Amino acid sequence: MVRQNLLALAKQGDTAAIASLINRQLQPKNITAKVTLKILVCKYY
Repeated sequence: MVRQNLLALAKQGDTAAIASLINRQLQPKNITAKVTLKILVCKYY
């Protein structure tokens, strides 16, 4: 993915794009990040 497109996807909440951007920064330190999305649904009655 092109970096600018990757950043746009990350801003939209794309977990793969977020993980890719984080991992690019952490790679020199041999650290790998895993990004997951949790959705919390609250219902009020």
